[in-house]
Amino acid sequence: MYESIILYYTLKKNGLPTKAKIIILAALSYYVWSIDFIPDLAAIIGIGLLDDVIAIAWAHRYIMVHTNAEIREKGKVKMESLFGATHT
Repeated sequence: MYESIILYYTLKKNGLPTKAKIIILAALSYYVWSIDFIPDLAAIIGIGLLDDVIAIAWAHRYIMVHTNAEIREKGKVKMESLFGATHT
């Protein structure tokens, strides 16, 4: 979830290259699209969301060069507002 939020905030960044925008939009679209390479119903045997995770992870790895501390902090704040603060 955190990676998806980072991708979203990075997409809103000014000056982001078109290729990066396309990668983010493709990954996030695939994540919410109901048609998958591995059906989400396969989660019963533990692999249903694997393709979604791979798509987000791949995009996140490419996009990290375009993120900064401000974007990561926004992501952290959003995660805390959705799920509460984590205590480490």
